[in-house]
Amino acid sequence: MICEVIGHRANTRRWIRKYIRDGAHGVEIDIYIKGDRVNVGHPIDNTKPALLREKVSRILLGTHLNKGIDITEAIKYVKGRILWLDFKDPNIYEKVLSIEDLKKEPSKVIVTTRFHDEVSNIKKRYPWVEALLSMESLPPRIESVIEEAQADGISLKYEIAVKRPEVIRRLVDGNVKVGLWIINDKEQLKNAINWGVRYVVTDFVSLALKYCKLNQ
Repeated sequence: MICEVIGHRANTRRWIRKYIRDGAHGVEIDIYIKGDRVNVGHPIDNTKPALLREKVSRILLGTHLNKGIDITEAIKYVKGRILWLDFKDPNIYEKVLSIEDLKKEPSKVIVTTRFHDEVSNIKKRYPWVEALLSMESLPPRIESVIEEAQADGISLKYEIAVKRPEVIRRLVDGNVKVGLWIINDKEQLKNAINWGVRYVVTDFVSLALKYCKLNQ
């Protein structure tokens, strides 16, 4: 089973360069809308923090020492590698996927979205895109959910997958593409590889590559 390592939250030139230098198969960037403009970055949600530690986390999440990269520039950087686009807002896929260079520069374009009703339109209009349902839980009859959305697979939090490894194995055996995030330690990597997942989204590309290669 091929395990492809994706650098997590590569929203700046610095992180894209680092992940590529470390040998990542691809990078994941976050896409959202600010006004009418497509932005690369991780937006801060509108929930008001209740605790001091939550407020501090909110401040740190919104602090960027490096300016977010423009999406057209990001496409050029990842030439020949996977570009993983995580859509944070609804109704932005047309603005992004109509960029002509997306079909030329990356070796593959993966879209993840929690707006599952948009996936069938994405697959119909942009059949060259691999579309994964972004999930933070495993609903009953997950295969039916994937089939109904006409998705290629799912992108799932590791903390959920580790509670239901039998479901992950079943999906993999059924040729459903599974990506897990965020996987940053040896035990998590071993589990993901043993389950046969296709994509590992990580902050530690070198470590993930080491374990993927050992098990191929």
